[in-house]
Amino acid sequence: MARELSAVSSVDSATMLLLFHTFSKQLVLCNGLLSSQSRVLDIRSSLDEKLERSRREYEAARRRARRRYVRLRALALCTRLLHLHGLERRVWRRERPHGEVFWSNVLANFDDEQWVDHFRMSRSTFEFILGLVEEKLRRKSTRWRKALEPRRRLAIVLWWYATPSEYRTISCLFGVGLSTVCTLVRQVTSALNTSLLKQFICLPEGELLQNTLRGFAGRGYPMCAGAIDVTHIPIISPRENPAAYSRC
Repeated sequence: MARELSAVSSVDSATMLLLFHTFSKQLVLCNGLLSSQSRVLDIRSSLDEKLERSRREYEAARRRARRRYVRLRALALCTRLLHLHGLERRVWRRERPHGEVFWSNVLANFDDEQWVDHFRMSRSTFEFILGLVEEKLRRKSTRWRKALEPRRRLAIVLWWYATPSEYRTISCLFGVGLSTVCTLVRQVTSALNTSLLKQFICLPEGELLQNTLRGFAGRGYPMCAGAIDVTHIPIISPRENPAAYSRC
């Protein structure tokens, strides 16, 4: 009886151990399946996000292309209507032949004294400055108008520098628009500052300083290294008669 009970107990233990191993393997397998399923879900979610993003980008590009197409169609339609029913513009640019006559007279008939009177420099000095800034003042001609030559551009601005003439007066003299004179003043001034400022408006040094001192000494101005003309030097005005120093 005891042997039979022992045998039954051994069989039950072996069976339980076998069942435990079987359940353990199944549990590991289930965990693997669950983790694989989780990775599959993550991959699917990532692919869904990328697909949705690509779809949104495609729709946005399609809308942009549609809007561009509509704008181009509208522009083409407006151009067609203007071509068929629009009024011909009477004047693209106001002709000012008197300006050409005046400028030709300046070039052909002004002597050195007249150049100094109106430009505050000789013709040779004018040509020297023109050679330094000519390329910066050159502009391309268009279908609507011929560009002003650099010589005329420089002359307009130097005339404005040298005389108390207003923009309107210079506009009438040289046969250009009022806004053109304003633009030329800015352009030519910028070109002069870029090309000439550091080269000619500077304190002499070294041998140049000694040569300048000797030159002024030979003319009766010892210990003089330069002459300042129409140069504004900022200072603090004194309390007495401050208005007298407003231009210093």
